Amino acid sequence: MRNLICEKQRLTTEKPVNALKSEADYQQMLQKSHQTPTFLFKHSTRCGISAGAFQDFAGFLRAHPEVSSYQLLVIEDRPVSNFVAQVTGIPHKSPQVFLFWQGQPVWHTSHWAIREKSLSAALAALPTPG
Repeated sequence: MRNLICEKQRLTTEKPVNALKSEADYQQMLQKSHQTPTFLFKHSTRCGISAGAFQDFAGFLRAHPEVSSYQLLVIEDRPVSNFVAQVTGIPHKSPQVFLFWQGQPVWHTSHWAIREKSLSAALAALPTPG
């Protein structure tokens, strides 16, 4: 059984996930992505699919402690969610996961495609530092 806490659909993992609640948090996340691969999980607190997808995201984070991770609650922080869609040019979906590397979104997926295997494959596809 996974050690995942779901309280009113606000999900947490064993490893802390940073909250993305502002444009300043987004800029900080981009800076972090220059040092380490960084994943952003956009979560709807009213969606069972999102809760299920987060279980896979949490499993991925347990297997990959080297990555940085952020969570954006799309209902509670709608202006920030809209901002992310605007600046990335990637239409909003939830649940949705982005992989940021070197300050850019290099991969994204949504809904039932959010699986530990797909997240691991996206991470493995990043170029190795030269």
